[in-house]
Amino acid sequence: MTGVQTCALPIYVDASTNDYINSSVYSALESNDTTHLHIIALNKNYDSTLVTQINIAANTTYDQADIYAITQADTLLHHIGTINNITNNQFNYTIPQLSVYHFVLSNSSLNSVKEIRKDNNELIVSPNPSTGLYNLSFTNSVSSIKKIEITDLVGKTIQTTNFISSPNQQLFSAMIDIKSQPGGIYFVKLTTADNRILVKKLIKE
Repeated sequence: MTGVQTCALPIYVDASTNDYINSSVYSALESNDTTHLHIIALNKNYDSTLVTQINIAANTTYDQADIYAITQADTLLHHIGTINNITNNQFNYTIPQLSVYHFVLSNSSLNSVKEIRKDNNELIVSPNPSTGLYNLSFTNSVSSIKKIEITDLVGKTIQTTNFISSPNQQLFSAMIDIKSQPGGIYFVKLTTADNRILVKKLIKE
């Protein structure tokens, strides 16, 4: 199969903070599907942590969130953990000084994904970092692969690419090209037929 690329625009959602000096907040949906809401919160203070209370006014109920962060410790994006007890679309979180936190909210009853594996050996990306060209390989049956997406830091889908099967039918590969995108952090997400998601971070120089 040859690579197929498609693009989808995110839907930006109104977001505001009552402390513009020390914080900024941005929010977006991946599409008209409200299953996943992305919130990015920045603590701009050099000295103090930021205790946030996040209130979401939406028809969709969100009860869990994956948390990613870039802190002053380094320039890498880290998966910090999850929140599983969001109630009434409200939760509190303490953000360290000079850091950016990315909350990916979802509803456990609407989310059919069985597992998200962020540091896995089945999906291999090289070279990484790169100037925009990446080789992807996946060791599994081609019938188990449903979708591969490239997303940016706020969850916008940059492209979707099909895998190319290799002659031995054990290793499948694809070329990802994001040279036209600005430098930064992206994610490649591979969805299998049984709704597992394998995630790898891409660093574009």
